Amino acid sequence: MENTENKPVSIGNWLVTFILLAIPFVNIVMVILWVCGVGGQPSKSNFFRAYLIFLVIIVGIAAAFVFSGAGQNYKDNFSRSFQQALKQQQQQLASPSPSPAQ
Repeated sequence: MENTENKPVSIGNWLVTFILLAIPFVNIVMVILWVCGVGGQPSKSNFFRAYLIFLVIIVGIAAAFVFSGAGQNYKDNFSRSFQQALKQQQQQLASPSPSPAQ
């Protein structure tokens, strides 16, 4: 009888794993299950522990960015530049184009 716990994770198993991670809500449940070790393979469990730690760090940085007000400044600058580009486009459309010389 083989010890499946020490057996490496196959490429097919990883492909199925990444397909499951692409499905909304299923991905959250599966990450929690794999972090708890339900997958049976320590390498997969360790991978998802690192994945969860990385995710928490990224969410923390994003939250700090938003709550610091930097996100609002970025949004205002983006909105302002978008409005300027829209005005320029409207002016170009409103101005008569020169007729070709005949």
